[in-house]
Amino acid sequence: MNNSLFGINSSSHHANTCPLPNFIDNCTVWTQPRSQWIITTTGTILISLIIMFANIYNLVVFRLWSHKEPYVLFHIVLAVEAVLGGGVSIFAPITRLYDWTNPTRWSHKVCTGGVLLAQFNCLVNVAVISVDRWLSVEFPIPYRNHSNRGRILWTISVAYVIATLHTVVSLVVFPECLLLYCSRQQAFRWLGRSYLLWNYTRGPLFLMIIILTQARICVIASGVRLRSRRVARAPDERSSSTNERRNNARAGVQQAQWVVRTVWESVLPGSMVVMGALVANLPYYVVEILGVGESGSPAVMFTVIVFSTQHIQTPFIYTMFFRPYREAAHRLWRCGRAMIRQSGDLAGGNNGTGRPSDGTLKRYSQGPPKVPTFVEPSV
Repeated sequence: MNNSLFGINSSSHHANTCPLPNFIDNCTVWTQPRSQWIITTTGTILISLIIMFANIYNLVVFRLWSHKEPYVLFHIVLAVEAVLGGGVSIFAPITRLYDWTNPTRWSHKVCTGGVLLAQFNCLVNVAVISVDRWLSVEFPIPYRNHSNRGRILWTISVAYVIATLHTVVSLVVFPECLLLYCSRQQAFRWLGRSYLLWNYTRGPLFLMIIILTQARICVIASGVRLRSRRVARAPDERSSSTNERRNNARAGVQQAQWVVRTVWESVLPGSMVVMGALVANLPYYVVEILGVGESGSPAVMFTVIVFSTQHIQTPFIYTMFFRPYREAAHRLWRCGRAMIRQSGDLAGGNNGTGRPSDGTLKRYSQGPPKVPTFVEPSV
């Protein structure tokens, strides 16, 4: 009998709803490869720390970003969720390093539930970002008139409540189906059509929203570009009616160019973040839905590693495609260099900038200090 699936014989309800593993998990002697130990302990800790560091860096840069547009709040919340997810996921591997033979500790349960909640909140937030960027190019004028900080915060709150209820209710209804293994990553699943419905509405539904909205953004951007080129190549006619049409066309082109600028300055960075999340999530949910491998199998572990990259790549995407982010990051690095230079200056008259202070320069510019001369009194 499997020793890691504690409580499997505790009730008939558990036996009827929770799946049985198709491998024997020995909780007395480690029989798995050394790579499995590295992935479930130090590898997970390292990935979690990188995720936390990358997104704390994002939050600091966002703090220095002046005159932020309201939609940047979506990216701020995404960074906060990534930091919380990385912090929660670090509990289980630390506990495993201490004692890997007892997977029913509270840290494993908190880690599994917390990771489920954090990753789904991130996916919902990414889908909301994708819908928001689609609205900004499909209806640019109404979007600019009605988008504000209050509505963005209300949208974030609704998305967070939906994602939280979707995850927490299932954990409360099926608490015994937290599959806690000694030598593999934890999992959460149960038997029946309700799990299929829960799983499809958890991943594929929001991935489909992301794909459809991003495809529509590409169609709009391509159409605007073709329209601009076609009007620019139109023949120059002298008739008044043609001039009127050309003036109307120029007005349309100006509006189209404004849309293009909106696409490249705000939509493109958000779309790149969304596409990165799509690439990271798609293999994970394909393996999960098709049931290609058990928890801890090479296929599942590969998808988990790819899945975690969506939270590591955001600083690079923001730096490449967000001009205000680059400017804020430049200010941060400049401030950091100044602080390091100031702390490294010796107390030799330096003013913290690596050069003597103005008072020191003024004293030395007047030559060496004069030695007073004493005149002996005449007798």
